[in-house]
Amino acid sequence: MGGEDAFMLLGGALALRCAALYGPRRLQFMKILDREYRNEITGDDVAVFTLTFSGDLADRNRLPFDQVIKTLQEFQEMVREVGRRIQRKAGLEKADGEFGLEVVAGNTGAAFTKGSVKATVVATIDVKHAAQTFEEILRRTKDFARQPIADDEENGVIARRMLTMAKLQVPTKTQVAFSLRAGSARPQRASLDQNVYIHLQKAKKRTMKIEGLQLFGKLRQLKDRSRTEKTDGHFWGELVTDASDVWRLRFNADMLARVLPLFMKQVLVTGDATYFGPAKNPRLSVRFVEADPERDYVKAFDALRESGVKLFGTVTTEELLAELYG
Repeated sequence: MGGEDAFMLLGGALALRCAALYGPRRLQFMKILDREYRNEITGDDVAVFTLTFSGDLADRNRLPFDQVIKTLQEFQEMVREVGRRIQRKAGLEKADGEFGLEVVAGNTGAAFTKGSVKATVVATIDVKHAAQTFEEILRRTKDFARQPIADDEENGVIARRMLTMAKLQVPTKTQVAFSLRAGSARPQRASLDQNVYIHLQKAKKRTMKIEGLQLFGKLRQLKDRSRTEKTDGHFWGELVTDASDVWRLRFNADMLARVLPLFMKQVLVTGDATYFGPAKNPRLSVRFVEADPERDYVKAFDALRESGVKLFGTVTTEELLAELYG
């Protein structure tokens, strides 16, 4: 078997393995399209993002299976998190960060091509905001290469995923380059290079603590251990706030009976926050947790209006303003 045949076989094997691991829904991300690799992906309504692995093994057109798949998974989650913010700012009712990402195959059916190892991802849903999401990722990648990473949540969303992607490349001494082709605009490029990795590592070491912080969100995950911190006398959870920010929650072991019934529900948590810089999700050491009941905002507005009538009677807003300001 020649080198090219072996490489095509790797692409097919990766796609089949993804089907086995992630099922039909997750397979959408790895879907192989029977069309030309580049020539047929044209037009203004298109957003094509290419990830190219280079260096060491990648230059020999081979990489460990887990490294490629996990890198693409981190990229997918980064796109979702950034995409949700962009869709929300644009006023979309359903801001879920889903862009119908598909890995595009060539006319030979290979999903991964030489280049050194290259995967091309195309957005098939909400292409406009997908292009803006890709552009945001590229822009911040370039910023991360030039200067220290600022402590803001928008940087954090990208930095946390990008640090994981960079760490995945360390064992094979590779790096990932990004390129974007959106519509008829000129291609844009950035690289997750050594400068980016250094700034991400420095950002990870920064910490800041705030006492008595309150958070509202959904308690999405519970587990009895942390991959990075001691767990003696504690168990862990994950909170997704209404703004889609992800917090790690640390509970005392004696809170288990209170917390279990709240799993996958909307909650209010109070505790001491620790921020680890933009490259790692913040942690809340929980002091108190309770259910956050669903609010009827229509009923609340009606009550507010009735209170206004009781207070001001039939006086109009214009009359009130005239009395206030003369």
